[in-house]
Amino acid sequence: MGNISIILLLGPIVERRYGTKRLFFMVSATGFVTAIVHILLWDHTLLGASGIVFMLIVLSSMVEIRGKEIPFTFLLIVLLYIGKEIVAALSEDQISQFAHIAGGVMGMVFGFGYRSVRGSV
Repeated sequence: MGNISIILLLGPIVERRYGTKRLFFMVSATGFVTAIVHILLWDHTLLGASGIVFMLIVLSSMVEIRGKEIPFTFLLIVLLYIGKEIVAALSEDQISQFAHIAGGVMGMVFGFGYRSVRGSV
């Protein structure tokens, strides 16, 4: 319920900014890259949409990016969310912090890559 709630909350904000087709591409690419790298590096299963959720969290903090500005909220998100996952990766649990970190990195890549895009494709 947690992941789907965040997707339903942040999805429309990101979709309005980047458009449906780009959002579909970003979600698909994040899921694909996360899965492939996870398969190559680990032998346990990966389940859930937390990588996509982290991508949406980062992208939503970059919605109002203009030119070469970096929003303060983006910096806080990176420090708090991604930093927490890096620290949590040192503990043994059933959560793939890698998926969270990969989703955040993919969100940064898409956010900076599409920073001049307005509206739908």
